[in-house]
This record gives sequence, structure tokens and C-alpha cells, in this order.
Amino acid sequence: MKKMFLILMMLLLITTHSASADVVTHPLSCAGTYDEYTSPWVHYFDLGVTFTEITQVSIQWSGTMDAAIVSLPGGEETWDALLTAVLTTDPDDYSTSVYARTEAGAATDPEPEPFDCESVFDLPYYKSWDELLDGQGRISIKYDWPVLVYGDYANHGEILLNNATLVVEGTVVPEPISLTMLLLGAATVLRKK
Repeated sequence: MKKMFLILMMLLLITTHSASADVVTHPLSCAGTYDEYTSPWVHYFDLGVTFTEITQVSIQWSGTMDAAIVSLPGGEETWDALLTAVLTTDPDDYSTSVYARTEAGAATDPEPEPFDCESVFDLPYYKSWDELLDGQGRISIKYDWPVLVYGDYANHGEILLNNATLVVEGTVVPEPISLTMLLLGAATVLRKK
């Protein structure tokens, strides 16, 4: 009876571990100044784990943004600067790309506006995170701006990015060594009884 109880407890431990939600973070060394002349920062990443499912992907970032000044037919306006992160598993296929954005600057113009936030990558309804289950992909960060039909930018603004971290939430596949250690522990306990 005790052996059966111990076996059930070990199985419960193994299934609980494999079904737990995990948060994997990946710091990005992308600090710097971004403006309309800055090339996108690009990074190929390997999170070092694989997932059975991914529930959300986001980017935590902080810094300051200077507003953009837009000349429109009715006069000048102050607009937020826009920082965009693009996540893809195939840089040659834009259909695999998803986006996260944050904007700031207009509220404190002419002074830079600080930001410290988490932006979630918008996954369209027709996509899934299946292509990211292997924990590998490509992320780029760039200064962005809306296209103007009437008017022009008098000043695009500027973004100072202090730090950023990619955050992936889901279920990590347990390492084989973890399962092996749990089974060896169960065998040892059973042998002693």
C-alpha cells in the first residue's frame, strides 16, 4: 500500500511539473538611441528551452521618448514617438511577423517622456505560437512613425532605450535529466521501504 502511494505521489509530481506555467526571460542588449535614421536593431535568439505551448509573448522595456512635431495643413501638432518590436521565426516571410509597440513623448514636450512598460506582441486570430515552440526566433527593434498623407514631419523625435527583455510565457518541456532524477528518487525511496 505504501509503495502504491509513493508511486502515485511521484507520478503526481512529474505531471504537475510538466503542466506548470513557466515564464522565460531573455535580456536584449539593445540599449541606445533610436530615430528615423537608425537602422533596426536585430537579434537572433535561442531561449535554451522548448515549449509544449506558449500563451503570451511580450517585451518589457524602458527609456525616454522625445515627441515628433508634425506639420499639417492646419498647423503643427505634437505626436508621440513610436517604438516597435518585430518578432519573427522566418525573416524572409513577413507573414510570420508579429508586433509590439509603445509610444510616448507628446505629454511632456518639449521634455522627454519616460516610459517603463510591458508591450504584448499582438498575435492575429489566424496565427499561433507554434513556430516559436522550439524557443528560437528573431527580434528587431526600431523607431517607427505613421505615414502622413497630408503634411510632413518637422521633427521625427528621438527615443533613448535603456533596456529591454523578451518575455515568453507558456509550458516548458521538462529536461530529461529532471524526470530521470525524480524517477531515481522514487526508486530509492521504494527500495528503502
